[in-house]
Amino acid sequence: MNKLSEVSHQKTHLVKKENRKRISFLLKLLLVAGLIYANIRYDYWISFFTANNPDLAVPLARVFRALLFILTSNLLISLARIVLVAVYIRRKNERSRERNVVLAINRMVTLLNITVIVVGGFLLFELEWDDFFSTFSLVAVATVLLTKDYISNTVNGLINMMSDQLALGDRVKIGTHEGTIKDITLSNVYLEDEEENHIIIPNNTVFAADVINYNQQRGELVEVPVELHPDTVGNITEWETRIKESLQPFHSYINLAKVKVRLQHVSTDKVQLVVQFRSKTSSPGRKKEMIHTILQQFITARTSSLKKD
Repeated sequence: MNKLSEVSHQKTHLVKKENRKRISFLLKLLLVAGLIYANIRYDYWISFFTANNPDLAVPLARVFRALLFILTSNLLISLARIVLVAVYIRRKNERSRERNVVLAINRMVTLLNITVIVVGGFLLFELEWDDFFSTFSLVAVATVLLTKDYISNTVNGLINMMSDQLALGDRVKIGTHEGTIKDITLSNVYLEDEEENHIIIPNNTVFAADVINYNQQRGELVEVPVELHPDTVGNITEWETRIKESLQPFHSYINLAKVKVRLQHVSTDKVQLVVQFRSKTSSPGRKKEMIHTILQQFITARTSSLKKD
């Protein structure tokens, strides 16, 4: 799949998801409209349901008020989300960095809906904010102290999603871990390395760690260390020429003129060289092929030297 078709597929997938959310929004709208109608005929419906048991009037009133608040608020939040994402899709070609912003919008919508449910609980049980916080002040302080790491994790997660530093699909190195970003949540960043291992890194760690984003560089720096016996080293310039010739099939992925063979260390029993080049795109599979090709040149030279001896 080429880059253009991949972008088109991603955008189509996002549009389909948004269409499903719009259908869900319409269903919520119908439900809220029904509740508003019931609110207009409130006295009639309450008397109808509590005719045989008047004691149910107050609990039903609480449930109705809380339900109307939660669904109406959720409807407004969903409407704002749909408008924001629709405008974003219209203005942008869908790439992973744009999907990152959509992801951040979804996470903020989740937080808002949780807040709405909490407020709805206060309405349901007729709790007063002042009484609640004065009665449970110590509990509130303890809760904040216990959840401060999670709160900072959440804030850092939103910062990571909204910034241009990280995006879904980017190949990155975070601390000692290297891989492709598969997901960013309010708690963690999920990476997948070359061996398809799943790595979970807390947002606080990501925020404090040294991060290398290969997708934002001119290309990924590749270094291939090699150790040779001093008798088989020969001329480093000749090695450089041989490596460049072997990498000709990959000329569209690397700048062959920038391929260098550098001397790292010399001792009586070995010479350490490193082949350096920068790939134009980050592709683990292609990187493995190029490293294999380079190492094969040294193996072939070593084999030829042994045959001569």
